[in-house]
Amino acid sequence: EMDAGAGDAMKQPGAFCRALEFLLDRTKAVRIEVANSRLRLIAPVIKDHGVEYERNHMDKKLREGGLSLTRTRTWLRATIREEVRAGRLRLTDLTIRDSTKSASYIAVLNAGVVALLTGAKPPRVAACPETLLLDVTRLAGMHAAFRLQVLVASVLVIVGQRLGELREKNPSLILDAIAERIIGSAPRAGDLASVVDTVCEELEGACEMGDADRAGLRAVLLKGVEANRPVPKLMEARLRNVLLRGLEGGAVDMFKDAAGTAVAFKEFQLPQAVRALAPHLRDAGLRLRKVMGLNSKVHAARYNSLIAGESAGLVPSRVRLDAGRPAPLGFRLMTVAEAEERLKELAGEEHLLGARPVRLSGGRLERVAAPAPDAPPAGAP
Repeated sequence: EMDAGAGDAMKQPGAFCRALEFLLDRTKAVRIEVANSRLRLIAPVIKDHGVEYERNHMDKKLREGGLSLTRTRTWLRATIREEVRAGRLRLTDLTIRDSTKSASYIAVLNAGVVALLTGAKPPRVAACPETLLLDVTRLAGMHAAFRLQVLVASVLVIVGQRLGELREKNPSLILDAIAERIIGSAPRAGDLASVVDTVCEELEGACEMGDADRAGLRAVLLKGVEANRPVPKLMEARLRNVLLRGLEGGAVDMFKDAAGTAVAFKEFQLPQAVRALAPHLRDAGLRLRKVMGLNSKVHAARYNSLIAGESAGLVPSRVRLDAGRPAPLGFRLMTVAEAEERLKELAGEEHLLGARPVRLSGGRLERVAAPAPDAPPAGAP
């Protein structure tokens, strides 16, 4: 191209710029290849020593005060509260029964991570637990993938129902095509109109649905796939269970073939209309297991200490405090309303709480969570 422009002064500047662009692109490609080659060479070293290095680096930042575990404590405490409130865990499994502590600690961590990925807002650096800061970008991507899966599942359920009413002969082929088109278009969060338009475009040539029926379905979809509607809520709850099992390993293995997928759909009560999501659910489980597998190796001891402390901090004391007296070291004073709410939350833990009083005339004490090794002992508030 430079030779072609050599005899034409008007073409020379453009040809020169394109040549420079070509050289820069090739240089960049070479640099990337060299960097990848170096990473491949040190991969065995990173695999053997990366966990120890990351753990030591975190310990150093905690010792020097550059980082705290405040958000991690809050996150784990909220997770324990929710798991106990929902009846999925008992505080005794976390505080008294040594035989159940290991499995219960893992259950708390798994539930906490899934709560981050399925919440209304994606994880952000400013609010992310400190132990997950290095993974916050990956977690945000997984959050976006989960919200998209909920949206696609909701669309497929509603469209599948309509195709059934029209007695479409091959609805699964149409639903699979709709799922792949939505996922492939990667719609922006909240852009329901473009998703519904994509569905209607796919339906236009795929089935014998008239313009009036398509317009009616479009109106139903625009309302029916909003996050607060019944179908998305149901799909979110069921896909959350799939994600949790994926973190545990079960769902990932279940979705590996057709027979396993059929079993998984029955166990998680997933409608047949969303079968196109099966490989995407498996991929999501594998990604999450990979990220949290490394994170757990790095912070295992830290998580154990924090979960033990936060669990102990949620067990109310039987001790009553006389009016006007300060709380002793290691305890804080709860209000009457707070104590009553706590007793309601932990209903059934009689051996910890004693008989529920008819009235709480005085203060009630709560154990403060035991400090982690990086934190100084807490005094009375």
